[in-house]
Amino acid sequence: MSMHKVKAGHLIRLLGGNHNVNSLKLDDVAAYIDTRKVEGACTNTIAKELITLRAALRVARKRGVYDGHPEDLIPTGFSPHYVPRKRWLSPAEFEKLLLQLPADRRAHVAIMVFTGVRLSESAALRPEHVDIEKRRLYIPGTKTEQAGTTVPLAAAAVPWLMALLGHRPAGQAELLTPWRNIRRDLRLACDKAEIDPVSPNDLRRTFSSWLEQAGVPRGTNARLMRHTTTAMVDKVYAQSAFETLSAAADLLPAGPTVSVGLLPAPPESRPDKVASDGAKK
Repeated sequence: MSMHKVKAGHLIRLLGGNHNVNSLKLDDVAAYIDTRKVEGACTNTIAKELITLRAALRVARKRGVYDGHPEDLIPTGFSPHYVPRKRWLSPAEFEKLLLQLPADRRAHVAIMVFTGVRLSESAALRPEHVDIEKRRLYIPGTKTEQAGTTVPLAAAAVPWLMALLGHRPAGQAELLTPWRNIRRDLRLACDKAEIDPVSPNDLRRTFSSWLEQAGVPRGTNARLMRHTTTAMVDKVYAQSAFETLSAAADLLPAGPTVSVGLLPAPPESRPDKVASDGAKK
């Protein structure tokens, strides 16, 4: 029992003590694993923490407060030898992927890549969260312990957001059209584009990888990613001004020549793309 209490402490800290278990996604657990790796936890320790999570979800299911299947939240093949995913899209792959998606899904992918939002956060975005004039985006908190956050908008994200704001379906409260089969659709689109498959969390990883390859300091990168390990980040990098974060966000590659399909294509002038060969996340 004491082991489970210790392991549950990390789960509560990173996933949120009052997190609605029915909103918990595979990507949340994958991000948890990656964060614990960054914190220095060994894979054996992480595996035990996931055992605690699975046990808690089974109890919740028996009590009728969890509708899912605990096994679906554990990454396939996770073991003490698990290696976190390192998949990210190169700018060329990103453009190929967009070409295989309809306009609304294309915009969803672009927003995730250019803002680094998690899948659950993208679903919570509303038009009133976007401030084009100040180039800021309010991301609602999905965990009680983590309040909503305002982040700078990369220049590349602006055309997509303007298109979404101007052509939202009548009666739709969300900024982005709900996408329940995103993993399946991304897999199919990647197959058509003849690139390796990507998950929603890989789109977020692409955001961070492009920042890294552009030379953005890791501390600033972490702040733009809004990592849940805020104590470590804030202790060293909390003095970064918002303008500094804005400038860092603008180091992302410019939007592709593929338009959202609702507005004219973004201007042709584009900064040099980030070279991806040999780059590491």
